[in-house]
Amino acid sequence: MSHIAVAVQGTAAAAPAGPGVVSLSGITKSFGPTLANAGIDLSVRAGDVIGLVGGNGAGKSTLMRILCGTMWPTLGAISFAGEEVVFAAYDTGEAQRRGIRMVHQELSLCANLSVAENFFLETPGDSASRPGWRTTRRSRDSA
Repeated sequence: MSHIAVAVQGTAAAAPAGPGVVSLSGITKSFGPTLANAGIDLSVRAGDVIGLVGGNGAGKSTLMRILCGTMWPTLGAISFAGEEVVFAAYDTGEAQRRGIRMVHQELSLCANLSVAENFFLETPGDSASRPGWRTTRRSRDSA
């Protein structure tokens, strides 16, 4: 059986009382007979730094895909500041509007972009609203 461990670093001052900025509750995802996530609860508060740790096949990527709106869970709920959002209305665009981003470990996908540009990478057409967006490749020394 696979397990995911969540390590959270934060301070009481950085984590206000009440609901988290984003919360996942009871997240379960199955692919036929394979159970990728089973009843996962995760709440992220302002100022939290989270490490998601687990072996291959533990469900880390599946959980992050659900959080980022690229996949819906079989069961479970997502809420922002205590307000539940229906998964049928939650997709990558909605996740991005709410500030959710995923940095993939395939670093070569956007090698021509800085770390910040990769982090704020959005759908085509949105780049004009981001300051400092580069359309040409620059060397690391000139950045």
